[in-house]
Amino acid sequence: MAQMTEDTAGRAARSPVPDLTVRARPGLVRGLLAGTVAAGLAGAVALVPGLPAVGAGAGAPVVRSVACDSDALIEALLLANAGSGGTLSLARQCTYTLTVNQDGNGLPPITQAVNILGNDARLVREATAAPFRVFNVRAGGDLTLRGLTVAGGSAAAAASSGGAIRIEQGGAGTFTDVTFSGNNAQSQGGAVFNAGSLSLVECVLRGNASGLDGGAVFNTDSLTVDRSRLEGNSSTNGGALTAEGKVTIRNSTLAGNHATGGGAIDTRIGPISLTIDQSTISGNSASRSGGAISTTGETYVRHSTVDGNTAGQVGGGIFNLQDLTVEDSRITGNTATTFGGGIDNGTANAQAVIRRSEVSGNTVSDAGGVAGGIGNRDGTLVVNSTRITDNVSTTAPGGVFTTTPVTVDNASTIVRNRPTNCAGSPVPVPNCSG
Repeated sequence: MAQMTEDTAGRAARSPVPDLTVRARPGLVRGLLAGTVAAGLAGAVALVPGLPAVGAGAGAPVVRSVACDSDALIEALLLANAGSGGTLSLARQCTYTLTVNQDGNGLPPITQAVNILGNDARLVREATAAPFRVFNVRAGGDLTLRGLTVAGGSAAAAASSGGAIRIEQGGAGTFTDVTFSGNNAQSQGGAVFNAGSLSLVECVLRGNASGLDGGAVFNTDSLTVDRSRLEGNSSTNGGALTAEGKVTIRNSTLAGNHATGGGAIDTRIGPISLTIDQSTISGNSASRSGGAISTTGETYVRHSTVDGNTAGQVGGGIFNLQDLTVEDSRITGNTATTFGGGIDNGTANAQAVIRRSEVSGNTVSDAGGVAGGIGNRDGTLVVNSTRITDNVSTTAPGGVFTTTPVTVDNASTIVRNRPTNCAGSPVPVPNCSG
């Protein structure tokens, strides 16, 4: 049961229907961030009974109940940073409305280990306020969020990144049951920019946007996404996610995102390991390449579905320029206009291995377009125990097209593609007829 502080009890006595939308007062915010905390506000940040205050002793548990007041939240964060961190419990279902831009952020930078229990609260930048993100996690800072919404953040200055949250190199974030909505960044990471360590668990990232890369998330270091939904985000590259470093996506859904390249996911040139496991990537769109995924790194798709994505040019499902492995997965119902309705293995450096999977019902729609299923342009392609069926292109072949020798084992099936399965390919496809 939620604890009621003296402050919140007083509010309830004064008003039977309290207003849970509060605004930060600019003068007080400036004073707090300058280190002068008004004594009269101290009661707004109340200790949970039985637990000590911030700084009560090394290793002591630290929990503070934060009244439904944005200034109280700012003070609580300053106190946590000044000590050894701590846990803050927000007022249930409160909307903390932030109005003041302090060095591009609405709240004090996180420099310690800070855990915020949201209790279904909302952290919102006021729509008429100057643009700023909500949190900045500095090197050595470790921010944990649980059960809240972060909305309306805006990193709008030139080259600014992380519309809601920016995690600097050496910082960390663990976000569970958090919704990021309506955030935007001029450059990278409409909701979150991560140069440190980031874990998203049971999160929803919806309706975020960036000008360059990663409509919801831009990652350069370590990212784990588990049991989360990334929906309706947009960017130039990577409608939901632009990935560098090590990225693991498990049991998650990426749907309805849009970009020029990589409707859902775009990986960058450089050290990158992207693993997608037991996830669904559906209904995303790219105006150029990779309706679901555009990758120039090491990419693994396992036990997953890539379905119903579209690309304005090539790679309706996946556009691969480096190392792609698809295992025990379904690449179905995707559309490109000119080449590779399911998969476009795009250059001489591209290597694609497809095992125990299904590539079916994909389409290349434009006149003269080929390779409704899989198109291989000068790359390396290996197909094992895979069904390539019912793919369509306007020009033969509709199943598999290749300009270099490929490997297709006799446990694979290539049938019912139109206008042909493999006939018309510049280089014959083994174990394929018609």
